[in-house]
Amino acid sequence: MHRNYWFANLLVVWQITICLCSAQAPISLEDVTQQSGIDFEHFSGRSGKSYLVETVTAGLATFDYDNDGLIDIYFLNAAPLMNDRVDPPPTNRLFRNLGGMRFVDVTTQSGSGDLGFALGVTAGDFDNDGDQDLFVSNFGPNVLLENHGDGTFARHVFEPTDARRRVGAGVTLLDIDQDGSLDLFFANYVDFSFDTRGNRKVFGIPTAPGPKDYKPDTNSLYRNLGDGSFRDISIESGIGLIAGPGMGIVAFDFDGDQDTDVFVGNDSAANFLFENKGNSTFEEIGLLAGVAYDLTGSQQGTMGADVEKFASPNYIFRNIEGKRFSDVTSTVGSAGKAVDVSRGIALDDLDNDGDVDVVVLNLDDQPQVIQNTTKNSNHFLQIQLVGKESNRDAVGSLVTVRVGGKTMAQAVHSGRGYQSHFGTRLSFGVGQPSDELCITVQWQKGQKQEFKNVSTDLFLLLIEGESVPRRLR
Repeated sequence: MHRNYWFANLLVVWQITICLCSAQAPISLEDVTQQSGIDFEHFSGRSGKSYLVETVTAGLATFDYDNDGLIDIYFLNAAPLMNDRVDPPPTNRLFRNLGGMRFVDVTTQSGSGDLGFALGVTAGDFDNDGDQDLFVSNFGPNVLLENHGDGTFARHVFEPTDARRRVGAGVTLLDIDQDGSLDLFFANYVDFSFDTRGNRKVFGIPTAPGPKDYKPDTNSLYRNLGDGSFRDISIESGIGLIAGPGMGIVAFDFDGDQDTDVFVGNDSAANFLFENKGNSTFEEIGLLAGVAYDLTGSQQGTMGADVEKFASPNYIFRNIEGKRFSDVTSTVGSAGKAVDVSRGIALDDLDNDGDVDVVVLNLDDQPQVIQNTTKNSNHFLQIQLVGKESNRDAVGSLVTVRVGGKTMAQAVHSGRGYQSHFGTRLSFGVGQPSDELCITVQWQKGQKQEFKNVSTDLFLLLIEGESVPRRLR
């Protein structure tokens, strides 16, 4: 039952699909990029030679880096290839949220502008000091940007164990052994070489190489030693014993046994599900769990092998009473008119008005910042967890909200979607509550807490072991 429940909710798409809950009023989503102050433009490498790594960059992260209660945005950028030069050099960029859907570039003063060829990112408090750190997976050495808590970051490099320049992809934080410290999982893509060129055509048009033109790579797992450092346990844990072209990943307890497992979406290959055996080792059971292939037994992937650089609309689907989805792209407003080649997506409440806004990173173009301007009389609840016995971010914990005969559940993740991170603060739409609203938290370390008679339209901070919720803002 647990396996069917979790994987019925996994959806992999090429372009971005946004699903919104049903309500009486029309949904309204407005593109506010131009007035947001965000002038970022993505750079893929643009060598003109269609190298594989250029087609798969990049994700983004939404997180509160300065603990001011506003969600900030971190965009990833690639870098020039084969000794090419770009002036000024492309860099990852951090935009601080000023409120009112306005942002300012704080990349230089924060020290967060890494110059690597970035693909994936996640945010999380790996050292349990109360602020959010950044982990970036690159084509090349991966990077930790340690948050000092004063608005600045320190850069640390994960030194490679061999001479290869590995292609990073999705990255996630998880507590594999429930010691209260977040461990680190990097998905790796393929053993890339500039010498390999694809020779296939689609409808007579030459295309870039795909993952099947290269050997798949193995993934990496690092144990958090609790002293600010990590140790590579990829081989001894079993994670590094099986290769696949890893892309998007998500860590969660798929079988309900109170430890964290990892799903890896492989590009044009069988997907992996690494089951946590409870002793810091993992077993790959994707085929047994029914998630390695689709219903026809065919391989699928988070990225297609034969795709040229093209633009197409993104789609917004409305959830109709939990039974079906209706395409409302043409009716939501200016956000439904964009035609881009989209990669990473993040969904968070950027203006603290109770509903979820959207940021989309587009390949070789400006991002799209979308403000949710829907007007109705429905109510919301936003919840942020702080672990005491569990890791401080409460990654792996599950929040259930019961109201009006409905039950909604969300887990806390670090790293999700397409090589991105978002949603540390959980958002629930509660409609028109007619009876008691109850919150249950299943903490990652196993403790369960219940909070009854909770009011709506609140931003709550729930701390492990404390019986009374705090107001987050």
